[in-house]
Amino acid sequence: MLESNLTGPFYLMQAALPMLRASRGSIVTLLDLCGTTQGGRGMRTTRRTKAGLAALTRLLALEWAPEVRVNGVAPGAVLLKGGGTPGGWRIGSARAHRYSGGC
Repeated sequence: MLESNLTGPFYLMQAALPMLRASRGSIVTLLDLCGTTQGGRGMRTTRRTKAGLAALTRLLALEWAPEVRVNGVAPGAVLLKGGGTPGGWRIGSARAHRYSGGC
């Protein structure tokens, strides 16, 4: 889990840095809002590695600016059609199969 969520993205960003600087490119990391901002049981390793990726994103945004723009996107709750509400909508997480009323 550490390799796919944190180590891999770090090495990829590091390898791409010369090309990104030359082209004044940008990096967008996909974070997990539920994993980085909220506690709870289960998925501790995922939460820790995603929190590490969020910290790495902030650090690189400061270190590589202004030549390279580094941003993180953390999708949160989304409206899903077909819920039990009168309008047929319900609020679920971005991972619909893990719906638990929020994160």
